Amino acid sequence: MQRRGLLGLAFAWPLYAGAPEEIEDVFAALATALSGGDPYDFMAPFDRSMPAYEQFRAGITALLEQNEVLTSIDLLSRKVQADEATVEADWLLQIRSRQPAGPVTRRNEKVTCRLVRRRGKWKIVDLSPRAFFAPP
Repeated sequence: MQRRGLLGLAFAWPLYAGAPEEIEDVFAALATALSGGDPYDFMAPFDRSMPAYEQFRAGITALLEQNEVLTSIDLLSRKVQADEATVEADWLLQIRSRQPAGPVTRRNEKVTCRLVRRRGKWKIVDLSPRAFFAPP
């Protein structure tokens, strides 16, 4: 099976001149991990102290074990102040069950992420809505 990812990131981000490249890299890594079916790489930018981190991690793991996911992320807005950032993204998921003749689910929603720079790296400390990433 071939996994392909859609990444709208490059088209939307240039509208926001001066945005830290590191934040763009976080979202590119998230898209790559989802499309590659890799829950460990997807969770890497998330801060483990994020509320309900373990539940979110378990949901992502189940999503990627049970399905193939194609994703597209268009960054809509960002606010960066020192070592904190809030990013709004138009996020598209196409979820195809690994079961033979299984269903395909398409989700599209505005997702808000709050990031904090710690030890030189941006970490996601909150994301909503989290249910967007739940297995169908």
